[in-house]
Amino acid sequence: MPQTTLAKGMESLSVSNNNSTETVMKDMAVVENGKERNVKMMEKGAVVVGETVHRYAFHKEQVEEYIGESVDEYVSMEIVQQSSWFNTVSRYVAKFGTGVKRLDLHGMGFHGDEEDFFSDDDCCDGDDDASDKNDEMDGKQLHFGISAGVCRVAHAGKSLVVVKNFVGNPDGCYWKTTMHFFVKKCELVLESGEEADAVEFFEGFVKAASKWVSSKDKVDGSFKLYRYIVEGSHGYWENDGTRKGRPINSIVMDNGVPERLEADLNRFLRTETRQFYYKHGIPYRRSYLFYGPPGSGKSSMIKALATRHKRSVSILTLAHPQMTDQTLADAVRSLNRDTILVLEDVDCLFAATAVSKEERTMEGGVQLTFSGVLNVLDGLSASWSATLTIMTTNHYEKLNPALIRAGRVDRKFNFPKPSRSQIEKFFLSFYPDASKALTSAFADKVESFSMAQTDVNSISIAVLQQLMIFFMDSSAQEVVDRAGEFFAEFFPDESASPSSSIYT
Repeated sequence: MPQTTLAKGMESLSVSNNNSTETVMKDMAVVENGKERNVKMMEKGAVVVGETVHRYAFHKEQVEEYIGESVDEYVSMEIVQQSSWFNTVSRYVAKFGTGVKRLDLHGMGFHGDEEDFFSDDDCCDGDDDASDKNDEMDGKQLHFGISAGVCRVAHAGKSLVVVKNFVGNPDGCYWKTTMHFFVKKCELVLESGEEADAVEFFEGFVKAASKWVSSKDKVDGSFKLYRYIVEGSHGYWENDGTRKGRPINSIVMDNGVPERLEADLNRFLRTETRQFYYKHGIPYRRSYLFYGPPGSGKSSMIKALATRHKRSVSILTLAHPQMTDQTLADAVRSLNRDTILVLEDVDCLFAATAVSKEERTMEGGVQLTFSGVLNVLDGLSASWSATLTIMTTNHYEKLNPALIRAGRVDRKFNFPKPSRSQIEKFFLSFYPDASKALTSAFADKVESFSMAQTDVNSISIAVLQQLMIFFMDSSAQEVVDRAGEFFAEFFPDESASPSSSIYT
């Protein structure tokens, strides 16, 4: 098979990363008669911004052999792997396509008991049933798409030829997976005899695929998780599956953070607030800082917000060795609509005293600069309004003041180590029938251990959750009586050796 040639500028051809079926796609590439029309889709119509000669980014002879005529008689759309539409449309074709001979396993769907998609493994209550972990596939769905090859799929009474192939030189620096969709031009004719708009046709097709996938993925109390994948100078948001959410009232805190945070977000999302921002020329976005020791509930709160407001979660790792200012801007610009952008451990980015350009460049060869991060926080790269950004840190004192000044961060919420009241509420979430005396005795045990530690943050809700898993088959009284066994194993004396575990 001859080497497929990638035309100049083809890397920019993709469908918008907006996954909402309610919003018009922003970018779509349509090829007619070997020419490319880059079309910018706005809320009220389309505007053609230019034409350039297009060299086929697929094996022309192979496609023509399959369809039995010249591809010049067809209009086509290309979706590249970097687009978050890619897996959506691939799954739709795998389900409804004809002549599909090869399938590609995309991965898992609903992860009912996953809790480790954030860097710090924290949780704020004991609602998760550890016994669910016995069945690895329980509550999960396999997602299949089409593999390389040619097939057909129908839309709006028209037959589309689908080609999935690989473009570029596998031994070179550029290699990508693409899907092309061909529909015969003569079929795009309205009842009036006028030629139909190819952009609207393909837009309808992609929206139909999105609607079907969304209906299959929809699970009450769940949310979608995305991670940004960096490959060379390019990147894309990868769908990492659907995760189990949690109600916000399950967050065990006694400093009013859940209530204040929920009230602030509800106020921000009001129609009146949106109008206020637009009237005064203020970028309509919200940015929060969650700070506190590891395991204090920051990740749990993000999951609860995503569940409550039906948003996805998009995790962006800034400390990637190939992350640049441009890559970061592209990542934020291509965010899915109605998502929560999470920037974890921002204290690891730049020193609090960074002043010079050299100091404001990340260590380890990462080319991301301080100004590049600030531009993102200032909303200069955001693609959608109502953008919600959450930064997390375990070390508030290490943050550069410019990073968290008013205007870049709208609200700051402290997630402290658990108080006595919080410890008691946590215990009662596992043993609701425990007496007041027994609940108090448990809090005494925890506080006594905590005071004996050199690390004042040694006890967290995540640690207490692990304690409950440790004694999952025990009664409330046994947990109180034997709590010392757990602390001895997980927090041994410095003189203790690994072989001194309570297990033999």
